[in-house]
Amino acid sequence: MGLWNESNISYDRAVNDYDKIIEKDPINAQAWKNKAFAQKQLGRHNDSLKSYENYLELNKSDSYTWRVKAEILKDLGRDAEAEAAIAKANDIDIASVNL
Repeated sequence: MGLWNESNISYDRAVNDYDKIIEKDPINAQAWKNKAFAQKQLGRHNDSLKSYENYLELNKSDSYTWRVKAEILKDLGRDAEAEAAIAKANDIDIASVNL
């Protein structure tokens, strides 16, 4: 559903599709992440940030997504929060190396 729409640059439709998936399965982490990506592509940074935060509640150890969150926060002028997100990503990466 949603992935097909993303590949065709129909991000609005993809967001709607992911909303339907999330409505049925609110702990579907991949749907939250994909929705956030589509929202970001549409320039909906606040909405994208909220969706990424929902994703990160379900998958706290995704350092890449913490970095994406930091990028969005920086775009929104929330530099201190962006730095905290980068620090979190770095902590995750260091922990994974030390396993």
